Amino acid sequence: MTGRLVKRWQVKSEPWVHLTLFQSSLKQDRFEWILQKGTELGVSSFVPMISKRSVVRQTTLKQNKLARWQRILCEAAEQSGRGLIPSLAQPVDFAAALEAAQTSHLAMIPWTGEKENTISTVLAHANHHLSHPVRKIALLLGPEGGFAESEIQAAQLAKIVPITLGLRILRAETAAIVAATLTLHETGEMQLPRSENGKPDV
Repeated sequence: MTGRLVKRWQVKSEPWVHLTLFQSSLKQDRFEWILQKGTELGVSSFVPMISKRSVVRQTTLKQNKLARWQRILCEAAEQSGRGLIPSLAQPVDFAAALEAAQTSHLAMIPWTGEKENTISTVLAHANHHLSHPVRKIALLLGPEGGFAESEIQAAQLAKIVPITLGLRILRAETAAIVAATLTLHETGEMQLPRSENGKPDV
């Protein structure tokens, strides 16, 4: 079967910032909810992560689950008008996630023990001190029981910044969506594109 390209156009809804969610493994319905809503928001990559308190500890996604999750990503991307389908990696352990996150321009890890650093302040600091725009961001999200303190210490040694998501303790799936939303908002990705006359370009 062959085809012929008849038209090209730019998809204005695709994020300029590449956001990767390293999400500690959760029960299937909760993880699938993060895949769907994260895609709608503008997450570019999802990496299942096995941390100390992860209840689900699968090291390899079975073919049927991988196909189901990829279908969720595809449908969510289509529904939200995305130009690209987010990538989905095989599960990694926490140490491998730390190493991978270090390739980003900025990596953050929400933690209930952090009381000062917010996504807003950390992004502002990074934009002020880096010689280039922050275009690649990693977020490391914990499991139902949160991260162990030793994991936070390892993250800090890897230059990954602990952040707070506010005064209230959020469920794991809620924290993932809140962190992604705040990050994309602070980078301007939740705003409407502007035309030359300054009006929203919709």
